[in-house]
Amino acid sequence: YLAWFNLGALTYSQGYQYMKKKDDENDQASADKQYQKGIVFIRASLPYFEKAFAINPHDHEILDAILQICNIIGEEEKYERYKAFKYR
Repeated sequence: YLAWFNLGALTYSQGYQYMKKKDDENDQASADKQYQKGIVFIRASLPYFEKAFAINPHDHEILDAILQICNIIGEEEKYERYKAFKYR
């Protein structure tokens, strides 16, 4: 499961870096472009974390990452489904 987790973390980190760059942009169009690039990477990280979670559903670090990603990308149903695991 660590390979999936690490792939997810790497992909998420790339997205986070783009989202941080948006604050450095001078115009709104460039900032929006950086933000959207970040969202693409963050959304792409979710399947990796989900695969890691399927292998090790007791790892709260994976679950927290999934919940954070779902919150960022607006996956409310998925967020609620995974949130139920947090209190088991």
